[in-house]
Amino acid sequence: MAAHSDVDQLHLRLRQLVIADPREANRVFLELLDSNSSDLEPFLKRIAAPADGRLRQMVANSIRDKGDQQKLLDHFLQWRAEETDEFTKRAINAVLSEVDLSSVSNARAPAAGVFDERLLEAYRYVSERLNHKVRNAMIPAQNQLLRLGEQVSKLPPQSGVTEQVAVTLAKLKDAILTVDRVVEYMDADPGHFELKTVFVRQWLKEMNRVYGSRFSAIKFEFQSEDSEDCPLLGSDFLLETIFWNLWINAHQAIGSDCAITVRTKRVGDYLEIVVSDNGMGVPEQIKDTAFKLTYSTRSQHRGRGLLEVQDAVQRLRGRVEMFEEASGVYRIRLFFPVQQS
Repeated sequence: MAAHSDVDQLHLRLRQLVIADPREANRVFLELLDSNSSDLEPFLKRIAAPADGRLRQMVANSIRDKGDQQKLLDHFLQWRAEETDEFTKRAINAVLSEVDLSSVSNARAPAAGVFDERLLEAYRYVSERLNHKVRNAMIPAQNQLLRLGEQVSKLPPQSGVTEQVAVTLAKLKDAILTVDRVVEYMDADPGHFELKTVFVRQWLKEMNRVYGSRFSAIKFEFQSEDSEDCPLLGSDFLLETIFWNLWINAHQAIGSDCAITVRTKRVGDYLEIVVSDNGMGVPEQIKDTAFKLTYSTRSQHRGRGLLEVQDAVQRLRGRVEMFEEASGVYRIRLFFPVQQS
């Protein structure tokens, strides 16, 4: 118990130092590395969590400067396979570029038929830069809206025209704010993107309620083999990206009679989540390519919904796959690491 407490304290201290005093964080980590302390291994496993990208980047830079890349090779291989932060991944790749990987290059290969990592990286690269372009493009629109509001406020009231324009401006401002939030703009509620402990049953019931209020109600049933609701580490933004896409896919395919069932069970350190609906599932002919170029059951063409799902799942250190629920009926199964107490 004491050792676990020591690792907790070390983790918290370095999380603070890597922001406030990076040099001191580097010194503390190298001291831990050279000490051969039993805390090193649990600490490295701890910082594999999604929220610790800064710490992984610090460790990569520290190891590279020290020239001791081989010592933590297994951890760097694991982190590279799961990393979603562009700058942290660069630091990890810089470490691995100086190591002979000929004997281990295939050790971390993803399961066949699940997704194409190169396509996912391309999607992530393009989407992040598109978000950046949209953010920049929004600034002139916001400035013009502000100027127009100031000009309208100086006009004398004439037959209620000024009041009508003010109402329209308020609605336009809300519409622009909505676009801002779609691209994770700086004015969006930070809590929406914050990683936190989420209880799946409770979260999904609330999400289904919100979905019904915006579109139309979907019959939802939650089933679990566990007596208690398992806690996951996630953000509203990433979880909405996952389940909102799955809800929309089912709703579009089935229509107003759509019903969704979510089944969960604990599998070791992971929570397995199966999402089923009262439709025919994913067509067998595209089951192996669903996460490569996303399939739309309504319009019979491919879009990006499941690619967004794959990206969000990976950012939460989970995995997603297609499985045969019944003969010729394929469903989506998700695995998320359980948040440890």
